[in-house]
Amino acid sequence: MKLVLVRHGDTFAPGDKVVWVGRAQDLALVESGRLQASQVGQMLRDCGYRPSAIYAAPLKRTREFAKILGETAAPRLQITTDERLYELDYGAWGGLSSDEVRAHFGNALVDAWEKEGKWPEACKWGESEQAVLKRLTSFLVELEGHSYADPVVLVTSNGILRFFLKICAEAEYSRRLREGKLKVRTGAICILDIGRSTTVLDWDRRPGDRVL
Repeated sequence: MKLVLVRHGDTFAPGDKVVWVGRAQDLALVESGRLQASQVGQMLRDCGYRPSAIYAAPLKRTREFAKILGETAAPRLQITTDERLYELDYGAWGGLSSDEVRAHFGNALVDAWEKEGKWPEACKWGESEQAVLKRLTSFLVELEGHSYADPVVLVTSNGILRFFLKICAEAEYSRRLREGKLKVRTGAICILDIGRSTTVLDWDRRPGDRVL
């Protein structure tokens, strides 16, 4: 089964204060974010990736992105929301800029998360790393039981996307973490071919980067 993992589009306009946006920050897309959704839908359509199902996290930014993408790539398809795709809850980090997070909590904790993937236990995020892995594993098991035709599109957020890779292709996750190539940009897609083993067909690809 091919999974197309999509990070929602922009939630900040030029000049806006950019902050950590987690599960508790239910921001809507800005104009450029809505355009990104349309572009991703068109890219999938142009490349013959007609979704057999589209799932989205229940947040405004993910639901709106999925709706716009679906209107272009698969107009008759109903969007399914699933709470297991929720973004990470960054706790006290949410709503703060990166500079503010570093000032309040220290560089070491932030660097350990961003560069080494170490969960900042001392910062009391909204759930544990084990809980995140459990909910996503549950989602994937249920998804496989549906026997969808390829591909299935999942619209979620950057923090949660890394865990799909960690669950399905841990060696690729570790390599990308070491090389600083794990982050997914807004309006970008990742494609995983999941079977007995998982192949990463693309990662962090935006429309216009190159043909799939």
